[in-house]
Amino acid sequence: MATIAVPVAAGNSLAAVKPKHRAKNRPGESLHSQRRLEAVDQQVKALHYRKMGLTYAEIADRLGMGSPQTAWSAVESALKRTLQEPADDVRKLELGRLDAMFMPVYADACRGDLAALNSALNIMTRRARMLGLDASVRTENRTDLTANSAAGVLIVGGVMTPEAWAAASKEQSNG
Repeated sequence: MATIAVPVAAGNSLAAVKPKHRAKNRPGESLHSQRRLEAVDQQVKALHYRKMGLTYAEIADRLGMGSPQTAWSAVESALKRTLQEPADDVRKLELGRLDAMFMPVYADACRGDLAALNSALNIMTRRARMLGLDASVRTENRTDLTANSAAGVLIVGGVMTPEAWAAASKEQSNG
């Protein structure tokens, strides 16, 4: 198998492609083993050739890969890696911004400021969503048919006053 040098411009995200752990890697193998580094190098070359307009069959031939499917997999792996790294950086930046916004709002929310409480909850919700902390919500659709429903009457509970809300919250916290 011939080794082909592919020029990669300095600063190009492909120059800094790092190997990532995948299920088919050998157990106990270092993330920076020679085999993995060579695989990443081949992925970078495959992506470069694809950008030049070569077909997957041509890429496979030039890089000594077994099939066009292998070349396609190499290109896909390189693309995923180059897209994931900037996304991780943006995610870190956004989490830092949310943390900075949360600090002053949280202090006000703890003092009873309802607007600050709402803002804090919104920030917490956004942060949890970004981190994937929210579990899937399972919903169950139930219909409660009562005597009043046949007549088309919908019975809705009353609106809670702030005092009733505070009492219910206190009761829930205690028991």
